[in-house]
Amino acid sequence: MKFKTIISIFLISTSILNAQETKTQTATFEYGLKAQNITYFPYETNSSLRQSQSNLKNNKDLVYLPFFKYRNASSKIGYEFSMIDVKLNNPYFKGVFFGPNASPTTFTYGNIQRQEFRFNFFYYPLENELFYFGFGILKIDRFYKNQNFEEFSNIYSDKINSYGISLPLRSKIQLVDGLELNLAFDPYVTYGNRNYVNQRVSSMMYYENRPGPYFYLSKTNPNNITEILGFQAEISLSYQFYENLKLYVGFNRNQSKIRSIHFDQTNYTYLGAINELYITTENKYNRLIDTHHSIYFGISNTH
Repeated sequence: MKFKTIISIFLISTSILNAQETKTQTATFEYGLKAQNITYFPYETNSSLRQSQSNLKNNKDLVYLPFFKYRNASSKIGYEFSMIDVKLNNPYFKGVFFGPNASPTTFTYGNIQRQEFRFNFFYYPLENELFYFGFGILKIDRFYKNQNFEEFSNIYSDKINSYGISLPLRSKIQLVDGLELNLAFDPYVTYGNRNYVNQRVSSMMYYENRPGPYFYLSKTNPNNITEILGFQAEISLSYQFYENLKLYVGFNRNQSKIRSIHFDQTNYTYLGAINELYITTENKYNRLIDTHHSIYFGISNTH
């Protein structure tokens, strides 16, 4: 659905609700849209094989994301839904590899996407929402793909699908009439499966000044268990106007460690120049750090 269509539906529904007679309600439902400028640092870009490098470039994505919230004051329960969908198209560094003859070059990373879907249930022990907490379920999907067919055929992809739980903590502090400070902290953990592909082929590669074909392939255990352990922290200001409308401005940060259990990676390297096949294994846990943060503006309708 296009952004203009979403805004049109939002404004029409708001007009209808504002035209209705205001009634005292114990339950409130809020839905809205955030314009979120996300800066993403994927774990693939955390390499230390360079002696100098620039900051990561082309790693921002402007997205429009829906959210909704429900609260029932009489039963002291509620729920909310939110999501993240960030896509990067070829982020890159400029830098120099380690080595005496290294020259400046550009390191590109292909296409990277991370999606998060969160559904939280809340209990409100206090009437003023100064503190409330809950239990959440979430789904995190991550996809990385990089192909290079210039110097040699290179296909590298890494796909993770996972499900898990979170323990969301919330606080809403009224500063003045209509203006509120919102705080959120969500520790979470998910478990799933990681599908990893890394293969490189070249018809001609020199080894000890001798030419020959080259082949590299990594195979992993398809029954691996991949864990994503992290947190999301958020702070925002909201201002209510026209009885039903709210404006938001906020900042959030999400950081997670990704590790694969029973990954059992086996690497096969064939050097045709000397007709040798090398086999190496990697069984250690990989702890990979994914980080993204964003500044956002939002608008919502409450009824």
